[in-house]
Amino acid sequence: SHVRVMCILQDSRGFMWFGTRDGLNKYDGYKFTVYKNDAKDSNSISNNFVSGIVEDANGFIWIATRGGGLNRYDKEKDQFTRFKHDAENPNSISGNIVNNISKDAAGNLWICTEDNLNFFDPVHNVFVKYKINARCVLDDSDHRLWAGTYQDGLGLLNKKEKTFTFFSHLQNDTGSISNNNISVISED
Repeated sequence: SHVRVMCILQDSRGFMWFGTRDGLNKYDGYKFTVYKNDAKDSNSISNNFVSGIVEDANGFIWIATRGGGLNRYDKEKDQFTRFKHDAENPNSISGNIVNNISKDAAGNLWICTEDNLNFFDPVHNVFVKYKINARCVLDDSDHRLWAGTYQDGLGLLNKKEKTFTFFSHLQNDTGSISNNNISVISED
């Protein structure tokens, strides 16, 4: 649906998913199916700018959008459930501009919005917010959660205290991180 592919996922059934700036695309090996927002259909994807895709243990595909919040695709029903910010509901996602979505080793979803890192609690269907401007998250092989931020450097979550320790660039310290704007984290 668009030449700018923002994210790619191969799901558990082998389908390839491509999130673009103008729609979500599923490739089944023969043809593409394009999913776009339909203002008249509340079960369509909430926004066409797709910024992240993950699959959970139940086979649901979670789609992050820039402007439409978070979506959960149910392949059995071929429809989307929308999770959008609601100023009246403190348990809703913290914003509709979602930069990224990640899954940790336990299968938990971590959603990076413009102003907060959100943990999705599927048991209670609520979003727990961490006041950090995360743009990416990585759960490393030791099950430590790292968050890359726009200006605070690299954050390491203390899961018991629910606080972050930051590793930031220090002007005169060559042993510090090289920049405080972290867009991608990976483990070798």
